[in-house]
Order: sequence, then structure tokens, then C-alpha cells
Amino acid sequence: MGGQARKKAQRRRERELAQQNNPLQHSMPYAAASHIFGRAMPAQFVIDELAKYGWRESFFRLGFLGSAIANDPQGPGSARIRHLTIGALASISPPPDVDGATLATAIAVRDWARTVPSSVALAHEEVISYLQHLVVLYGAPEGPAPTDAALALWILAAADYLDYWYESGAKSPSDTLPPGLDRQTAELIATQARLSRFNNSGDILRAIVRTHAILKDRPKHGRLSDPATWKAVQERAFKGLEFSAHFECRLMPLYILSNGWGIPGRQRNIPTVNFDEWKQWGGAVGPGLVEWVSSQASSRDELQRAIRRRMRPDGLLPHSPTALLHSPFVRLSDDVVGVPSAWSMRSHIHTGSWAAVRGAVESTLGKGKSVEWLYAFGALFEEWLRHVAGLAKASPSIRGRFELSEGVGTSDEIEDVVLVDGPSTILFSAKSRLMKESVARHATSPRAVIDWYEEFLFADRAGDQRGGAVRLLDAHVMKARAGEYEPSVSRDALLVPVIVTFDPLGEEFLLYNWIQKRCVELGLLQQEGVSDLAIASVSDFERLMALAANGESLHDFFRARRTPPWKGRRLDHQLLHAAPKQSFVELSEYFEALADRMKSRFVSTS
Repeated sequence: MGGQARKKAQRRRERELAQQNNPLQHSMPYAAASHIFGRAMPAQFVIDELAKYGWRESFFRLGFLGSAIANDPQGPGSARIRHLTIGALASISPPPDVDGATLATAIAVRDWARTVPSSVALAHEEVISYLQHLVVLYGAPEGPAPTDAALALWILAAADYLDYWYESGAKSPSDTLPPGLDRQTAELIATQARLSRFNNSGDILRAIVRTHAILKDRPKHGRLSDPATWKAVQERAFKGLEFSAHFECRLMPLYILSNGWGIPGRQRNIPTVNFDEWKQWGGAVGPGLVEWVSSQASSRDELQRAIRRRMRPDGLLPHSPTALLHSPFVRLSDDVVGVPSAWSMRSHIHTGSWAAVRGAVESTLGKGKSVEWLYAFGALFEEWLRHVAGLAKASPSIRGRFELSEGVGTSDEIEDVVLVDGPSTILFSAKSRLMKESVARHATSPRAVIDWYEEFLFADRAGDQRGGAVRLLDAHVMKARAGEYEPSVSRDALLVPVIVTFDPLGEEFLLYNWIQKRCVELGLLQQEGVSDLAIASVSDFERLMALAANGESLHDFFRARRTPPWKGRRLDHQLLHAAPKQSFVELSEYFEALADRMKSRFVSTS
């Protein structure tokens, strides 16, 4: 290799290393009107544009676009989505009779669309959901459907109204922040917490299996362990059915249907539920599904009232609206119900089912008794992690040794799941708590988000509250160092503390930096031979177990997190570079069995 070639190769390696070390390498920037004009388009402009089109037609079009993104493996950055949005703007041809201001705006948008880098996306879940709420508020009662270019222009304009912080009664921005945390960092951490709610796809098969497996079984302890009580709670939560029947007769068919939404050439590719069609070809399931969806559907008036409960101070636009999250079925006519997108359907299956049980526990056991469900769900979630660990443990290629207690919370428990791999002992601590919606989705102060993290991770023990997640892990580390877990875990082992969450925490390098700083300040997880804290979603945990089951070393995986490029990085990003050869075949078999039971329910009994 000549000198010139060596220099080129060296520069290429340097670029690759710089990219690998970039904590934002898996993030895609989203465009907004302010990127073109240097300022947001006026709120009244957005409202006036929406009012030109029928609200139902606009809801359909936005739902189709959102579903297209959700069902596209490349997501918001796919070539097809860019063609539908940025491509539509690049082809704008303003009519000759428009006024000068409108013409200038159209030309500026068109020129931007023709030159914007391919790394920039326009349409994504959050902005589409925001626009659907605006359409419900301000769309015309009747009217034409918007064009692709109109939708793309709405997205550009609305994108500037997604981030919004205001501090009620604060003397100055610094009054609302914890010591040692600047406002910009706090806002970025809080914004990431919100963004983590959106554009999630991952392995949908595993998510379906996980939800069904966790919720189908009666809790083993507490008031909900009583068979009659648990049956009453399920039937109240799921309108007369126990969860398994509800899942197989209602949720699973709608999930299958949603996989075709937004895909050209597919039958029924619009995100709707047509009652006449379901009654015609839904077999024995159809009538019950129609009755349930109809009971869950909200009218436009109901949604408008819900959206207006949380408006910005100017009263024109809502702040992070969630009406469609709570009511994902929208009554468009007597026999057609719209669904915001395929994302909405999947979210309803997972967190919607959890919330339905919580509400039913409250109404069955009495006000304030939903805590019974929180405790029960925590145990069910831990049982799922133990089940997945058991699948890995049974693999003939397993790397490492599991130390699992006799049961959840039994006296021999070291930690919820423990894996000993060479010199490392990995302590997986299950945390089923969901981030409050008021914090995760529509906090108006970054301090509210930081305070939630502080309480969740570092709270002192008080009463029945065992303390923050990091404090609990630190207590187990101290016991390990004192030799209380020997011979299962050596007091000299390298310890890797990992929190496994059911709900995404929005962790990224800024949050990790803050967590590590707080650990040092509080003297937690600072013992010699203890790695920095790692946070794994339940999906990450399943992939880690698959790695171990396939003979990969989790000791090596977590050792790589001590230095760049993986230090302080999200686990799912690191897992992209260490994907297992295969997942657990048992989960695929579980899904197939679930699908078979669903199909059998379609057989008419008439």
C-alpha cells in the first residue's frame, strides 16, 4: 500500500472511530419551519391551514402516514416516507395568483426540500399525533382531503410547537433546577424523556408475547391472588372477558390488522375499524369486537373537551396533548372508527391493558387501592424476567451461570436475576414502575422530570417505600462485598449493577452523566470493582439473555461500557452492534400458539 493509500485508510478509520464515539450516531434530526425561516410559523397560520380541510379526511391521511412510518423497517428516514413528505415539498408549484408572502414561503420551502440532507427526517410519530389533535380541534366539519404537500407543510409548522417549557411562579430559570445542573442540560434530559415515548418499534413479536404472558396469570400474592377477585377485576377491565379471551378476540385481531396499515396495495390499509366489515367476515369474533370498540370510541366533541383541558397560555394550541393516547378509537361515523396509527394500536395493547387493570382494581377494591395492582404487577414483571433467564439457562450454549432464588422475593434472593460470567457478576434489578404521564409526556418544567428521576433512583427509605433503585442496588453490593452471598457470588467479584425497566426511562449520555455524578455525590455504587450503573429496558434484557444463550460473553459486553465508544451510551445502541444470531425459539412458538388460538376463535359457532 502506497503512502497516499495509507493516509486515506487512516483518515477513513479516524472518521469511523469518530462516528462510533458520537453518542448521537443513532439519532435522526427532525426538521421544523424555524430551520428554514429562522422562526416558527404563527400558531394562527397553522390553525387556518387545518381549517381548509375536512377533519375526518385529515385524520385519515395523517393516520395513514403515521402507520406507514410505524410499519416501515427504516422508520421516519425511509426513502418512501421522505418521498411522501420532503419529496412532496420539493415538487410544490405555487399558482400564479397567490399573494407575494405566500409565494415567498412556498419557494423557500421548496428550495429547502430540494437541498436538505438525507440524514434529516420530517414526519415522525410525535408531530403526527400533535397534528391529529389539532385536526380534531380545528379541522372543518366537512371538506376535501389534504394533499401530501399540505400534510408536509403542516408537519414543518407544527414541529416548532412540540418543545415547550414554562415555569409557573419561578423567579428565574435557575430557581427551578437542582444544584450543579444547568438549564440546557436539564431541558435536554427532560426532552429525551418525552421523545422516548415515540417512534418505538423494536421486536413487536416479543412485545406481544411479553404483554400476554405477564397479564394472563393471576398474581400469587395480595388481594388480587383471590380467584374471584381477580376474575371480577379482569371482567371489569375488559368489558366482560378475562384477559386471555380479550387479547385473542379483540387485541390480537386488531394488532394483525394494524400491521397492514399504511402499506400500499394492502387491503384495509387505512387505520380504521369498519363495523360492517367486521360483522361480515369477523366470524364468531366480529360482533363482540365491534361492540367493544364501539364502547371505547370517543366522539369529536368528547375529544375536543379533553384536548382543551391543557392549552398553552395563549389559548390557541394545546400543550403535549394526550387525549388520543387515552382514547385511541375515534368515532368518525356510525359504523367507522378511526385509530390514530399503528403505533397507537400497539401502545393500547401494552400500556392500555395495564391501565385498564389499574382502573378496574380501583373500582373493584375501592378508592386508593390501585396500589394493590402496582405491587402485583411488580411481581408479575419479575416473574417474566426470571422466565426469560430460565430460557437462557436451559440453552446448551449458555455462557455463564445463573443464580436464581426459589421464587420472587424469597429469602435466598441475591437480586432479581443474577448472572455470573467469568470474573463478573451481573445484578439485574427489575423495576416495573411507569413514569408518570404528567412527567413523561407533558411536564412544563424540566425540574419536574429531574425530580422524578431523583426520587425513582435515589430516594431514601421511608415507611413501606424501600428507597430508590440505586440505593437498593448499593445495599446488595455492600452485602456482596461483606461475603453474605458466598459461595454463590464471590466478595471479590466484579459487580455490574443493571436496572431493568418495564417503561422506557429515556436514558442517554446526558442522563447517564448526571446519574454517575449523583452516585459520586451520594457515595452509592462507589465500591472498588463496581461498574457504572446500566439501564436496560425489558426488551434490552431479553436481547442480553439471547446473547448469553448463544454463547456470547456478557462480561465482555459490559466491560466494553467502561470506555468509549460505549461508556454512557444506551444499551439498545450497543446491542445493535452485538445482535444475537437468533432469539429464543420458545417466544416464536408462543406467538404462533397465540395466533392459532386467535384464528380458532374466528370459526363461527352458528
